[in-house]
Amino acid sequence: MSVAALVEVRDMTTTRAGVGPGVLSGVSLGVRGGERVVVTGPSGSG
Repeated sequence: MSVAALVEVRDMTTTRAGVGPGVLSGVSLGVRGGERVVVTGPSGSG
């Protein structure tokens, strides 16, 4: 049985001030109940 995502993100792009192109670009993901997602950047902070 397939369960729909509780949160769905499409084409996410993150940038940092003064830094060239996006740190993450074109990221798509879905999160279902009980799942955890951690996105860390170059500094290791989420």
